[in-house]
Amino acid sequence: MTVLRDGLARRRHASGLFLCHAPNQRVFDHFDRLCRESDGYVDWVLVADEGHLDAPRGDAARHPSAVMPVRFAAARACGRLTDGAGMMDIAIMPRVLAAAEDFVWALEYDVDYSGDWRDLFARFARNRADVLTTTVLAREHCPDWALWATARAPDAVPQTAWLRSFGPLMRLSRKFAAAYIEATNAGGWDGHYEFTIPTIGRHLGFRVEDLADPGRDRAPLYHNNPADETLSPGTFVWRPARTAYYHQNPLDFPEPDRLYHPVKPQS
Repeated sequence: MTVLRDGLARRRHASGLFLCHAPNQRVFDHFDRLCRESDGYVDWVLVADEGHLDAPRGDAARHPSAVMPVRFAAARACGRLTDGAGMMDIAIMPRVLAAAEDFVWALEYDVDYSGDWRDLFARFARNRADVLTTTVLAREHCPDWALWATARAPDAVPQTAWLRSFGPLMRLSRKFAAAYIEATNAGGWDGHYEFTIPTIGRHLGFRVEDLADPGRDRAPLYHNNPADETLSPGTFVWRPARTAYYHQNPLDFPEPDRLYHPVKPQS
């Protein structure tokens, strides 16, 4: 898709999914800022009530029960179709596969950036990694991660090759999504998508990279503490939460040009 910006034609490098299970006006304002500042780089779609994985969406993606029947059945069996906890790949992967662009960002509503979103997405416009996400670590480097307990992989994938991640923000290639869907449909995989996505990606030979990698002469986009179950202290953690977005209260985001999580806006 070609758009005009500052009189110049530019091809968007990615589609985007803005995932929101608690929409309100403050979330919509946050989404508007994201769209405005990343215009020319990402073509965003708001996916509201994404946690209800058993409901058809009415968009271009096929229902997850048809695309990912094995993972969908597992989500149903463990009661995750209503809250999506740990199984958000069921909502994400069919949409990545159906996207117009080769790469798709998936961003949860409680992710924020203490700068111009355009700068963040421009940084990765030429990056061709198939999986870009945060807190990508081998099992040996975080043996106490609680979600290892639910992880399962085929016998051909030793635990020394297992990876974990933290996925409120990620970018995936359509090529990887197709391979991921095929792998999970073949069986043998189970557990949280923050385990299955990076581990399947690395096992199948796709490029898996961490958004923290600063590149040449650049500061890291975020920091956290994987040794703590909440990932604190840091800017991109599980808890504690902020209650206002950056555009509402920039003083609560002391480090400029960083990814922050979570922001839980009150109605």
